Amino acid sequence: MLIDSCRRTTGTTTQTEFVLTAHPGQSQGRPRKLSSSRLIPSSTACPRVALRRDAPSPGAAKLGAAPEVQGGLGHHLHARKLLSPSRRRKAVLALQDRLGLSERRACQLTGQHRSTQRHTPEPTPEDAALRERLRALSRERPRWGYRRAHARLTGEGWELNRKRVQRLWREEGLRVPARRRKRRRLGESTVPADRLAAERPDQVWALDFQFDQTADGRILKLLHVVDEHTREALAIECARRIDADRMVAVLEGLVTARGRTPEHIRCDNGPELTADALRDWCRFSATATSCIEPGSPWQNPYVESFGSRVRDELLSQELFATLIEAQVLVEDWREDYNTRRPHSALGMMAPAHFAASWRRSGPINQRLSLGVDR
Repeated sequence: MLIDSCRRTTGTTTQTEFVLTAHPGQSQGRPRKLSSSRLIPSSTACPRVALRRDAPSPGAAKLGAAPEVQGGLGHHLHARKLLSPSRRRKAVLALQDRLGLSERRACQLTGQHRSTQRHTPEPTPEDAALRERLRALSRERPRWGYRRAHARLTGEGWELNRKRVQRLWREEGLRVPARRRKRRRLGESTVPADRLAAERPDQVWALDFQFDQTADGRILKLLHVVDEHTREALAIECARRIDADRMVAVLEGLVTARGRTPEHIRCDNGPELTADALRDWCRFSATATSCIEPGSPWQNPYVESFGSRVRDELLSQELFATLIEAQVLVEDWREDYNTRRPHSALGMMAPAHFAASWRRSGPINQRLSLGVDR
């Protein structure tokens, strides 16, 4: 199959036609339909294409190319205006590669001078120094774009406009990286949280934080320490601020008062619970850690259920005027919860009574402490 071009003049109209002909000796059968990537757009219904020089299509002015390219081929070559020599150079190469046109014909269609097409742009020494300075700015200020870089350069004494900085910025491939979410520090678990179940007192202590406020709007922070087997509220520390050191001090006070250290600690991945202070305390006291997965509070169900009881029965009922009042009422409620409040998961026994019975006569019923808190 050959592609012949010819010109025909009718009145004042000149047309350039591409005609499909067969090789000598090739059978004359049904004409083959060429794809859009080879010669003509898919919307063309016949194998003869006429590109009018004097009547460009409505979208031709937007392409900025020669009239013959604007008639149909230009839309498939480039979707933007062919204003700069670099864009015209790319269009000439596309015509040569996709349509097999000569350089002379492709330059004629795109309006590119052949000497301009063959010229290899070489960066000037000033551009080289400017590019190096832009790369240094990008490394120094990774969140800056070319506008701030232009402002910095003009402040340093460079005489250049914003468009030049934008062009070199893009040619160097510099861009503001997409924002990433901060990596959250996770705790190290020695025992998987989903496989750890308390079977005796002091085997698993669960830790969690809860927040409230006093009447003046200031924050109250509560640290809950719960024995998962006996459901005892071992401690509810109430303060304006509780950091990792203060949390370790609470745990150390519990160990001193009870005379026993926990075998495991279950907690989430909060900043206080993943700090080195708690990690060192667990290592020195031979206590294993079990951190739940991020965003999975159901893996720490006992202390979460305890927190809902604190919220429903105390925090939602009392308005604390001062921090001292909050500390007194919280400690009174903890004592009442441990000694007088029936617990549905313990056979309607109070947690302190259940723990005393377990230590006095051994396991009462292994299935009691596996129930649901109510």
